[in-house]
Amino acid sequence: MSTLGTSKGLLELYHIPADASTLYTSGNDYSNSAGIGFGHIGFTVPDVTEALERINSFGYEVIKPLGEAKEEQMGLPAKAVDGTHGKVPDGYKHVFKQLAFVKDPDSIITSRSKFFANALSGRWNNSDAKTINLYEVNPELRSEDVEHYLETVYTNRITLKDDSRSLESICHVYVIAELLLDLHTRNLATQALYEQISFRESYGYVVHTNPGPECIKIIYEGTVAGDLMRELLVHSWCGLGRHGLLQCDDLPKRFLSELATAALKEEQGPLLYHLDTYLEDNS
Repeated sequence: MSTLGTSKGLLELYHIPADASTLYTSGNDYSNSAGIGFGHIGFTVPDVTEALERINSFGYEVIKPLGEAKEEQMGLPAKAVDGTHGKVPDGYKHVFKQLAFVKDPDSIITSRSKFFANALSGRWNNSDAKTINLYEVNPELRSEDVEHYLETVYTNRITLKDDSRSLESICHVYVIAELLLDLHTRNLATQALYEQISFRESYGYVVHTNPGPECIKIIYEGTVAGDLMRELLVHSWCGLGRHGLLQCDDLPKRFLSELATAALKEEQGPLLYHLDTYLEDNS
């Protein structure tokens, strides 16, 4: 949607029930002529036209472009579409013209995120409005990080920023995936970070680059104890040495405690296991 007043970061979950027994099946099930079932997930973007251009470049299907407001595009029950219950108000059509709809390829986001599955279960207190404000879930969310997360979901890869904050960007994607209970994207972010901090040079040696203190703060503030990304950060810092730690006195206490425990168990030097050690079981 191109404009939404003063609301920022709004995420809308839209479902049209026929009765209390109607079950959610698939976001791509257009075979139901009555127009019932899961409708869409909606969210705001800075520029809808630009977003549609990017979506088209990836080959995804735009099923409702900007500027159109046809009843059959609105996900209404058949009797509403044929005018049995009157006409759709002009004010709603005006709002609808500002919306664009894109077909979810293979229902990726609705099947990948347990957060969305739970939100559509009917047990949440948003069951009538079908809206969730992500800023209420996490007031610290940034729109560029949500955009990066969504790009990762639909391209199945982490696009690295060409600047000094690329590792921090990966960590933000990981935390959003954690928030939305998206294990697959968490693993993508873990792999991306692992590859950035451990890479092979042409002569066969492995060179390690430690994620900065900001990465550690992002992960430890956005995850819980036992998280495998925390373990990866601890192992990557094991060989930093006392001098480096003295220059980072604002690190989370939990991280420093886990780092001290790991350092006592392992020999001094960079400690990174195989990537699979830090990936969660996605079976």
